[in-house]
Amino acid sequence: GEGAHLGPGGSAYVLDADVLELTCSGPSAAAYVVIRFDARGGADGERAKASAGSLLMPFGKVPFAPSERGGYRQQCRRPTPLFREIEMHTTTLNPDLFNHDVHTHRAEELVVMLTGSVEMQIDGRTIEATPGDIMFLGADVPHGLLHNVGAVPTEYIAFQWQR
Repeated sequence: GEGAHLGPGGSAYVLDADVLELTCSGPSAAAYVVIRFDARGGADGERAKASAGSLLMPFGKVPFAPSERGGYRQQCRRPTPLFREIEMHTTTLNPDLFNHDVHTHRAEELVVMLTGSVEMQIDGRTIEATPGDIMFLGADVPHGLLHNVGAVPTEYIAFQWQR
């Protein structure tokens, strides 16, 4: 089959009909997160046509948009056979800054810490997170004020999905 080097921070969106085989080509171990969704209510045929299939997103090929707080990479935003939209982005947040105010949204969300150390408000509680930690944010749960409490920029992936 076709091969691609995703590299650190790379991601893949794979439909059930496709196969993804991961191999580590570097000298050290690699860690990855797999999220699998089951279609209890069935897939939407029209959204399946609009989804454009599986997607490989090597981190270095996703444009970086700098900002006054750090920067942003939009890896994926599109409909899928199961969801109205999935969206995934990586945020770089400079030291002692906050990402945004507390808010809610209909989409469920996972935040995966890549580098750095943060505190985040989730449903009125302060949660601390470091590399490898994963925070789940349910639909309509108030969250935000993610604060980089370290001395260096922090990076995290945010992944949202909405039926």
